[in-house]
Order: sequence, then structure tokens, then C-alpha cells
Amino acid sequence: MHFIALLRGLLLACLILGVVRICRAADGGPKYREVQRVSVDWRTRSITFLSAGYTAEEEDQFQSDVNKCVDALYGRVRGVVSEPWSRYASSLNIYAVFQPSVGSDTTVGKNETLRNEQLDLECSISHSYPFFIDCNLSAVFALSTYAPTQDLIVVLVNNPKSVVGEGGKSLAIFTNAPLFMPFFAIRELTKAIASVSSEYVLGVEEEHDVYVPNCAPSIEAARARWDYWIDQGLADKTPSQGCFFSNYYRPSGSDCMMRNSSIEGLCAVCKEQVNLALLSADPNFSRPITRCTRTAQKVQLDKSKDIQLNIGEITGMTNMNVSWMLGDGTIFGAAHSSQLVVPKELWKNWSLPTELCAVISDNSPYIRPVGGTKLFRRILSYELFSDKSAPFEMKMCGMSDSCTPCEGSNCDDSNSSNLRDVEWKPKGAAKARTKNYVISIVVCSSVALLVLLIVTVLYLWCYLKRPHELFSTLFMDLLIRKFIFIFSFIIVGLSVFSLASVLLFLEVDIMLSKQLLISYVVITVWAYLIALLNIASVIFRLYAAVIVCSALLLVNGLVHTILGALWVIVAMFEGDFLIGYLASRWMKTAIKNPSEIERIQSRLQCSGFFVSCLEVTSSSCPKESKSNMYPKPCEKFFMRDLYAAHGPITVPVFVTGVLLVLAGLLDVVFLIRSFYLSKIGIQRRKYHSDPKAAVLPLTFAEARKLRRMFYRVSGKTNRTLAGRGVTRFLEKVFRTKLKPEEKKKLRMRVQ
Repeated sequence: MHFIALLRGLLLACLILGVVRICRAADGGPKYREVQRVSVDWRTRSITFLSAGYTAEEEDQFQSDVNKCVDALYGRVRGVVSEPWSRYASSLNIYAVFQPSVGSDTTVGKNETLRNEQLDLECSISHSYPFFIDCNLSAVFALSTYAPTQDLIVVLVNNPKSVVGEGGKSLAIFTNAPLFMPFFAIRELTKAIASVSSEYVLGVEEEHDVYVPNCAPSIEAARARWDYWIDQGLADKTPSQGCFFSNYYRPSGSDCMMRNSSIEGLCAVCKEQVNLALLSADPNFSRPITRCTRTAQKVQLDKSKDIQLNIGEITGMTNMNVSWMLGDGTIFGAAHSSQLVVPKELWKNWSLPTELCAVISDNSPYIRPVGGTKLFRRILSYELFSDKSAPFEMKMCGMSDSCTPCEGSNCDDSNSSNLRDVEWKPKGAAKARTKNYVISIVVCSSVALLVLLIVTVLYLWCYLKRPHELFSTLFMDLLIRKFIFIFSFIIVGLSVFSLASVLLFLEVDIMLSKQLLISYVVITVWAYLIALLNIASVIFRLYAAVIVCSALLLVNGLVHTILGALWVIVAMFEGDFLIGYLASRWMKTAIKNPSEIERIQSRLQCSGFFVSCLEVTSSSCPKESKSNMYPKPCEKFFMRDLYAAHGPITVPVFVTGVLLVLAGLLDVVFLIRSFYLSKIGIQRRKYHSDPKAAVLPLTFAEARKLRRMFYRVSGKTNRTLAGRGVTRFLEKVFRTKLKPEEKKKLRMRVQ
């Protein structure tokens, strides 16, 4: 029992006296460390550092890297000026969550990416232009839940040889390169909290006016937005062109670390944005930040003692005023300090319970003084009472006009759920696409077989019962019809395959439906129906229908061939033109139908087209989409997916086009042969009116009767030879027009 009590005492001492507290999950899981937790009770911003690629043996290295980043925020790193971060660093909650990686022995690819499939956050680094660093966002946000709150998230990637960083929308990802990590801590966190952009020129133009705090679409807009800093000499009178977008303007030529990594600090415009973001609410963050506390601290008074209240030390800040006031808004006659002492003689006549507030006004030099703008204030309210049962109504010391109290479940500090749930690509996506592919082929094939079955039944049921002249064609005519049937059946199969591929592609990339895929659907369905109609027309010898089918097959075949060849030519020789066209379509779709772009971004795990939406806001980004947080741009991945998905369409379309042309030409040959044989048949049928005709033509019914009569008079032994002789004789008679001398011979033999 004494040993247990001793352990409890040591644990309590660690919790009270320890500046840094470490919480470790079971079984070697993630653990978080409280690098810094402010003692004041107002709401503040928090930074959570996450490990990526650190093994269990490298935990100390991760903690050291976190400490170096914190030193950079405090301005303790030589060569990095962290204002205004240093002004508020002491009021930030800072956590570090460590997740050991299974293995981090990886190599950097020469052209593409570094992929660590065993890493906890699955981070990858691209060394091809434009550079980016990407992580599994679902894993990132899941790991961040091990910290008490999730506000600003920093992913430290253990790859000291790579110098890559990216940030925006409350997320910063960068490597732990020793010389650049402090610089990344300031720059990427600035982009994460204030949504400012890098000011170097990427070579991309922005056609629309989008709001980027430190970039302006025109000189007039820049002067109107930054006039105060221009008058103060902290921004150029003539803004320089090129601020991430080549047609946008930046506040200064190169006096900002957002433009030049050799510059030690931020420009005045960026400082103001960071300062505003640190003090005000932003709907892009996972939890609303307010300038008011949710509830008052309850303080029970002892009438025999003075009231002593202390809001804590405010370090690293100048131009800070602390005012104490009563619940009705009356300023209390006390010194402007963080500590208040009210003698018992003064407060013993107060009507309890009552409210006493400490109003902290921030007169930051980094925020321009604009007329009518209220000072940023933080209010800490104390509920003073002597009897717990007495009713109390908190009035926030009459400051409701300058504060917006936080309401709802999101204001609860105990609610650590991650509101920015970004779905990772489901593993069953490929299986779902394969299933849809099979379903499409089965449905289309079933329809084709059903139509062919109907045609066959009609042929057997109707055609053979009609009285036709016995018309046996030559081998060439049989060969032509067989090739027509074979080509038509192949065209039906390829059309089914192409139609299924197009339907699946429409499901994935509806963005290109009107320009490219609808035409594919039209010509594919066209070829499908014409092939079936052509088979029926040839079987039933509907020559008018065969003529129409022949023309349609030739036209459709040329369209198929041209489209297939055109896609190959554009993909191989006109890639820049195709990329430019797709970029334009991407931007228009993002504006008119942002849900489609959001679906593509979520599927490919990227954002934007040429540049990522995490890095900068652009018109290519769907508004208010969670998928905008993916760090990598979509250009390469979308083009790669387009080529991969378009292959199953282009090849069968091109082959179908060739077969359609051949089938159309065979129809023409079939028509020529049929018209020639019909001409012979017409001449042969003239013997019906010729009383001296050598042999009268037979119908199918007459031929069947003649065969039964032949079977009755012939024996089984000579039936085959005799049958062949009769067959040759009949074929010879019915295929050719008898010459006069042949007629004479027949008359002599008959006599």
C-alpha cells in the first residue's frame, strides 16, 4: 500500500511540476507530448507536430526536430525572423505526436517519387517539377486525434536530404533538412494559418480574380489593398508582377521569405495576415476560434481575505493592455496589469454573485489601424460567489458587441473528433469498376444475342416456308456472305466492348463527356445497330436495306478510324495542346459543376490542375471542397489516368473502324454479285413460258418432292454417287443459260 501511495505521489508530482507531459498509447502505439500548454483559460491556437518516417529508435530525433521548429517560432534561430509568430508563440498550445514507422530505409527515385508504403503516414516526395510532398490525409488526421485539439497540423517527414515543403488550409508538410527546417516552420505555417501563397512565379496564369491575401490580380487592386503599407514604405509603390501566378502582383520585389528563401522574415502584408489569423476565427479551421471564453471561472470568496486574480504572464508581446471591469461593463479602478488584488474592505459590500472580467486588448503593430475597427480582445470572466445556490447570469462584462461567443458541440475542448475527415481512396474502387465493366458487357452482349436469336428464328420460320426458286450460288458468293457475317459479329462484339468502356469512362470522368465521349457513344451504338441490321439484311436478301447499311458502314467506319487515329496523334504529338484544352475544361467545370472536380480530386487524391489547391487558391479549385487539401497537383495524374482509361476505348474503336470499312466494301461486292445472279435468274425464269425449255426451274417445295422421289427409286448403295450426279446436273442447268447446240443434244437424247 505504501508503494502504491508512493507511485501515486510521484505521478501527481510529474503532472503538476512537469513542463512537458508525455502520454503513451498501449502496445507501442502513437503517443503525444505536450511541448507547450498555456496556463491561461482563454481559447488559443494550437499546433500539432506529427512524425512521418521516424523509426522507434529515431524518436529523440523527432522530438529534437520539433524543438527546433518551436525555437524558430520564438525567433531563437539565427537567420530566421519569425515575427509575428514570436509575438504569440508563448500563447500557443504545442503538441507532438509520435508514431514509429515500421521501416524507413527508402531511396529517392530519379524522376518521380519516394514512396514508403510502410510509413505511418505514407508520405511521398516528388522531385519532378513542380515539386510537392504528399501524405495520406486520412492517416494524418487520424494520427492528429491523439492530441487534445486539432487546429494547425504539421507533418515532419524524416528525409534530411530532401528540401521540400508545402502548406495551406491549416496543414503544413515539410522535411527535416537541418538548414531549411526552421525556415519551413515559419513559411509553411504562415501559409497554413493565413492562406497566403508563395510569391515565386510558377509559370501559370490565373484567368479569374481569386482572393490571395498577398497577391493581387492587378496594380490597381494591389494599391487599393495595400495602400497603408505602401504609405508606410513597407510595400512597393509599384507592385512587382509575378506572385505565384505570372499575371498577379506581389507587395515587394524580393523582401519576403515567401518570395526568396534567403530573406530572413515576412513582408508587412504577410505579417498582418498571420497576426489576423492568430487572433480571429476562420471557417476553414476544424474548430472555431473566438475571442471570448465559453464559461466563466467560478471563484468562491472568503470574506476574511482579499480577492487575488491572475491571468498569467503575457510574454513576448508589446502594446498589450489589460483592463478589469465589472459585469455591467464598468471599468474597475485597478492598475492595467495581469494581476488584480481587491481588498476585502472594497468588495465586502458587493452584491454577490457578480462577474469580474479581465479584458486583454492587443494593439499589434503588425495590423494596420483602420477607423472603426475594434481592437482585438480576449476576455477572461470570473464568477465571484459566496453561496453556490445563488442564481447567476453571465453577462461577459458588457463586451458582447466585440465578442462572438462560441456555441455548439465544436466549442467543447473535450471533443477531439476530427471534423476534417478526408476519405482515402477505397481499396475496393478497382473491384467496383471491374464489376461495373462486367455488368455492362453482360447486358450489351445479352441484347446482341437476343437480337441475333430473333433474326435466326425469323429466318428459319419464315424464309424457308416461302416459295422461292432454287438458287444455289457459287463458292465466291458463299465466301462473301460468310465474311460479312464474321465481320458483323466481330463489330457487334467490339461495339459491346467499346460501349462498356465508354460508359465506365463516363462514370469516372464526366468532365469530357460532351466533347469526346458522347461522340464515342453515338458512333459505337450506331455501329452496334448497323451491324445487326446488316446481318438481317444479308440473310433475307433485302437489297435496299443492304445498300443503306453499306453506306452507313462506310461512313461510320471512316468516323471510327479518324477518331481513333486522331486520339493517338494528339496523345503522341500534340500533348501540350491536349493539356491546355483539358486545363481549360477543368477550370470551367470547377466553376460550373464543382462536384465533378471534387469527385475526380478525391479519386486521384490530388487537387487543382497545374498547382495544388493546398498551395494556393485558384479558379481550378472547387469551392469549399475537402479534396482541396491534397498537396499534389492533378495534371500528371489526371493525364496518366486519362491515357490509361482511354486505351481500352481507342484500340477497339480504331479496329472497329477498319472492320466497318471492310464490311461496307464487302456489302458492295455482295450487291454486285447478287444483282448479277439475279439477272441470270431473270433470264432463267423466262423458260417458264417457253414450252420447249430443256428443264423447268424448280421451287424449294418441288425440290423436296423430287428428292423424296429419288430416295424411293434409288438404292442405298448408289444413292450418294447418283445424288451427286443429279446435283451436278441440276446446278449446271440452273446456273448457266443453255446454248442452242446443248438444247439440240438434249432433244436428241430424249428422243
